[in-house]
Amino acid sequence: MDCPVCTANAEQIATAIDGMGIICPTCGEYDVSSSVLAAEDWQRLDPDDRCDVLDDAKRSGEPRWAACRPRASRL
Repeated sequence: MDCPVCTANAEQIATAIDGMGIICPTCGEYDVSSSVLAAEDWQRLDPDDRCDVLDDAKRSGEPRWAACRPRASRL
C-alpha cells in the first residue's frame, strides 16, 4: 500500500482507532483516522504538506484534525 502521507511503499497494521495504522520507511509508525483520510482538506494537501501535518502531530503528541497521531510505541 502507499503511505497516505508521503505515498512511499508502506505497511498497514492493526490499530485501535477507526482508521489505519501505518508503518512507513519515511514517516515512521503512526495512526490516521478514517475521517481525516476522507476529509477534502487532507486530500487537497500535497505530500510535503501532509508530512508537515504529521510532523506537527508527532511533536505535539496530540492529534491534528483529530488526525495523524504518533503511536505510543514510537514516543
